[in-house]
Amino acid sequence: MRKNRSPKKQTTDRVEQHAHLMHLFSRFIDQDSQFLTELRAFGDSFKIDNLNWEFSLPALHQFAKSQDPILEALSYTQFRQCVFAGPTHALLKERNATVAIIGELTPADDSHALSNQVDRNRYQLVLHKAEI
Repeated sequence: MRKNRSPKKQTTDRVEQHAHLMHLFSRFIDQDSQFLTELRAFGDSFKIDNLNWEFSLPALHQFAKSQDPILEALSYTQFRQCVFAGPTHALLKERNATVAIIGELTPADDSHALSNQVDRNRYQLVLHKAEI
């Protein structure tokens, strides 16, 4: 039987989950060479250049699970909520980055039947050059 968790514990968990997700994004923003190598080694799920990281949410979830035990513990639905229902976009903006929808997946992009439009979209983490 699953124990009921207190609202305070759930809020703490969400804050921690967002921190771990931001750490994942921050490694790209900081152009961490080991992280970029790991992204490229993940396969055709991502398209990467110096200022852009293109992904689908299902692929991002799979990659995040391989990178972080806190994110690994999240179901896909929980992960999706972490991406969209938290401070992620505001925190990315502080780092001169945004996530934008750039299109839909093609059947070849993902073998899963995706029922939600959010899941069928392709996203791009875009780094904005700081103005001098």
